[in-house]
Amino acid sequence: MLTTLRTPGNIPEWCTDEAFVLEPPAANVATGWAPATRPAAPIMNWLQNLYGKWVRYFQKALLSNWEHVHITTNLGNVAAIIFHPDEGLWLASLETDYVAFSRDGYNFIVGSDFTSSNFGSGIAIDSSRFILCRDQGILYRVLGASLDDWTAITKATMGAPGAASILHLCTNYPSSDRAIAVDADGAVYFATSITATWHKPGSGSQPQSIPSGTITTAWIIKVDGTNWYLFLASANGAKLYLSDDNGLTWDTCGTGAYPFATSGDAASAIAYDTDNEILVIVGSKHGSSQHIAKIEFSTDAGITWTEANIDYAGRYDIKKSYLYCVYYCGNGMFVAAGYTIEAVAGGHPIYPPIVLVSSDGQNWRVAHVKVDNEDLTDYAIMKGFACNGNFLLMCSDEGIFTTDSNGEFISTTTPTLT
Repeated sequence: MLTTLRTPGNIPEWCTDEAFVLEPPAANVATGWAPATRPAAPIMNWLQNLYGKWVRYFQKALLSNWEHVHITTNLGNVAAIIFHPDEGLWLASLETDYVAFSRDGYNFIVGSDFTSSNFGSGIAIDSSRFILCRDQGILYRVLGASLDDWTAITKATMGAPGAASILHLCTNYPSSDRAIAVDADGAVYFATSITATWHKPGSGSQPQSIPSGTITTAWIIKVDGTNWYLFLASANGAKLYLSDDNGLTWDTCGTGAYPFATSGDAASAIAYDTDNEILVIVGSKHGSSQHIAKIEFSTDAGITWTEANIDYAGRYDIKKSYLYCVYYCGNGMFVAAGYTIEAVAGGHPIYPPIVLVSSDGQNWRVAHVKVDNEDLTDYAIMKGFACNGNFLLMCSDEGIFTTDSNGEFISTTTPTLT
């Protein structure tokens, strides 16, 4: 069983403004302080600043060991996962039309079969419900109800009578039940609650100049107040939109400096650091006839984007990798995952997963992934993450993985679940 260790408190951050930090002279490092010496404040700032940096370093290194969780029926491909703190329950949606629940994040029970639902990344919670997006609209289950007691809301009820699937939905939990959804055509819909009347803004208020071609990624993020982000991506580009009026109107962020704008780029997922207001997008770029993992970040609300630094630590051929998902864990920490292609002499290539961690969204480091204490070399596409404040779960087309049996990944705050 996974132990649910809790953190002793916040990471000991101190004097994050480096202008007030001074490393001690080499002579002091060698001999220390003489009795009755009073070190200068900048030197003490250096020492306490270093504590926080090392804690973050070890925190990042702990995302290396994972375990398969137990699912009563092996249905494989897990599309998304989420935790509801008010019920203490995990929910996973499977692309085989099933859902699965867990109380402890380690033992999952497969529940309802929703024929031809084609669940994707659209999974959410509000103050009283779990919510799933699917082809025909959305489904919800009230907290405390039977695990098989789900209610459908059709696309027509939401004002979306066309063929486009509802791809993603976000609520204002825990502040309110206001919800905004987006379909595969890039159109948005909003309601004060998923069970209230849904509204579709007029064409002039919808996102404009959406990426051409099939929308492969659609993601809504609650920011603060009445502000929401919408991220849309296709094989032909990506754009970020902002609504500052609770979804009534949408404006494009930036004036041409869009994320993943280089030919051959492919964006797959977005996350938002609500503490430091940093946006992160992951995917791949094309170079030397191979996909290369790529991460971009923005610190100015999506107006400009910068490619992040990835330290592969000599583990992978960086010309053969792709990132599928990214997640903000709280306390400044991000995690992303995908897969790599490693050639094997005299045989077929293997496709081990890749997990990257970052404490600022700008500098990333690859974790050496082990599952059940062995290197995971099988082909596995990582689809997403969820955290309950104690440990992290990662879902994939090979099932669900959790952080190691010592519960060593710790997040001091329950993240905003979107």
